[in-house]
Amino acid sequence: MTTVISAAGHRSRRSKARVDELDEYAREMTSGIDTFFDPEYHIVGKIPPGWKVKHSQHWGNKQGTVWLEDPDDPGVKPSLYYKLYDTPLQLASQDEINAWLLDQAAQKAQLRVSQGLSDYTNGPMNLVTIDDRPALEWTATYTVNGQPYSEYLIRLYSPNGTALYFTQGPADQMPEVIPTVKAVAEKTIMP
Repeated sequence: MTTVISAAGHRSRRSKARVDELDEYAREMTSGIDTFFDPEYHIVGKIPPGWKVKHSQHWGNKQGTVWLEDPDDPGVKPSLYYKLYDTPLQLASQDEINAWLLDQAAQKAQLRVSQGLSDYTNGPMNLVTIDDRPALEWTATYTVNGQPYSEYLIRLYSPNGTALYFTQGPADQMPEVIPTVKAVAEKTIMP
C-alpha cells in the first residue's frame, strides 16, 4: 500500500493500482483537453469528449456554477454547483453525513418548488460512495408546459465543501445521459 495525501489534506491508504490510476488521472487533468478547472476554489473535473463548458460563474460566499453542454443531447442541461465552507463541517459519523445529504435533497426540492416548479417531487434516493466520498444520487420529476421533465442529481460531501451535479431535461432523454453525468461526477476533484 502507498500513502497518498489527498487534496483535502487527509491521509489515506490506497493500493498501488489506485495510486497509478490517480497518477493517470492527474496527467489527463493537466492536459487541458476536456477539463474544467476553477483556480480560485480548486475544483477540477473531466468532461466527456465533445462536451463544452457553456458558462461558469462565482456568486455568493465561495460558490460557483458551471453550465455544461452536451451536443448529442441539446435538450438536456447538465450543470455543476459547488460551495466551499469557511469552517469545515464537523459531522462525526456516517449517519450524520447521510442525514445531512438527505436534508440537502429535501432543501433542493423546496428550492425548486419556490422557483415555480410546483409539482417538483424527489424520487428514490441512493446513498453511494464516489471516489471515497459519501454522496447521494436521486432523480426528481416535474412538468414544463405540460411535458414530463426530470432532474438527475448527485450531491458529493466533503467536510470542506459540497458539489452538486444537476441535470435537467425531458424525462424520456434522461436515462441515456445519467451514466455520463455520473462518470463526470466521479472525475471531479474538490478540496
